[in-house]
Amino acid sequence: MNKGIRQIGRSAKECVRQRLVLRPETSVETILSECGVQPGREAAASRLLVGLGDIIDIEPGRLRPSDRLGELLRVSKEELGPGLSIRDWEGAGLKNFIEVFSYDIMYLVEKLSTRAGWNKMWGELNPRPRNEEESIDKIMGMTLCEFLLFFSEAMKG
Repeated sequence: MNKGIRQIGRSAKECVRQRLVLRPETSVETILSECGVQPGREAAASRLLVGLGDIIDIEPGRLRPSDRLGELLRVSKEELGPGLSIRDWEGAGLKNFIEVFSYDIMYLVEKLSTRAGWNKMWGELNPRPRNEEESIDKIMGMTLCEFLLFFSEAMKG
């Protein structure tokens, strides 16, 4: 990965952070309640929510139940401003936007899930993702609530 592409990624991640720190903060418990997390799954869903906050480097209470992850973590080339190198942007194969943190989120859910839980949850999807890219697309298409509910079932406790 060349220096210009890395800089685009860093700038896009900072853009997402800056967008989110402007939001008022709510409690993790409120988010879990609004998402309808069932008793016995709160600890697992809370670990996921806190993990998302850690990945993005924000307080998890700045996330909203209705946030669709792919939209939340998507940054357009216009948002990156005049310092953006169009040559680097196009050289990275990017079109209108870049989606950041998706691989980090995939790693988070892989790390926190049990093997049996992971296979069971992905196996219930129709069609089941065939590879990592399709799995990431499924995750990025989820709202925060869908993400918490789906993956908390694949985790221990």
